[in-house]
Amino acid sequence: MEALAWSQTQIFGCAVLLGIALGAFYDAFRLLRLFTGAERKQLFIEDTLYLSLCGIATFLFTFAANGGTVRFYILAGEAAGWCLYRLTLGLLTARLMHWVVLAV
Repeated sequence: MEALAWSQTQIFGCAVLLGIALGAFYDAFRLLRLFTGAERKQLFIEDTLYLSLCGIATFLFTFAANGGTVRFYILAGEAAGWCLYRLTLGLLTARLMHWVVLAV
């Protein structure tokens, strides 16, 4: 039982890291939007692409880490990592991107 709990803790930690990576990936889409002045149609396509890629990443992670069994702690870890990124580094990168776009 102890080994199983440690394994779940490791999977949760990796899920948090995946959530952070997905948050950084979202900033790449945000940068694209700032440079292109996205219209509603383009926003829809970008959001659909982003969510599809996030779904694929979550599926592959869940399959590799837990044999394809979806557990709440995996999804919670991803959400926590995404929120952690958005409330810390995400705020800094948003300001930096805004300054870069104004400078260009």
